[in-house]
Amino acid sequence: MSGVLIYSEKEAKRNTFAINKFKEELGVTLAINDYDGTADFIINRTNNYKIAEKFEKKGIRVFNPSSLSKLAKTTSNFATNLWRKTALKFYR
Repeated sequence: MSGVLIYSEKEAKRNTFAINKFKEELGVTLAINDYDGTADFIINRTNNYKIAEKFEKKGIRVFNPSSLSKLAKTTSNFATNLWRKTALKFYR
C-alpha cells in the first residue's frame, strides 16, 4: 500500500518527529501543501478541507477527511469569536 502524508510547510517544520514516525511505521511519502498523484490512502494534516475533498472524490481513503477539517475550522472560528465577545465584555 502506498500512502501520502500531506502537511503545510509551517507545520512540517514543527512536526518533524511525527513525520518521521509516519514514514518509519507506515512508509508514507511526505508532500508539502498539496499532492497531485495517486495513493492508496492520504493522511491530510493541513486542515484544508479542499485537499481532502479532492482525494475523497477520487475514492481514495483520507484520514482527517474534509468533514472533520470543516468542523475543526467552524469550531475554531466559533471559539475565537466567543472569546473575543467575552473578553470585550470582561475588559470594558
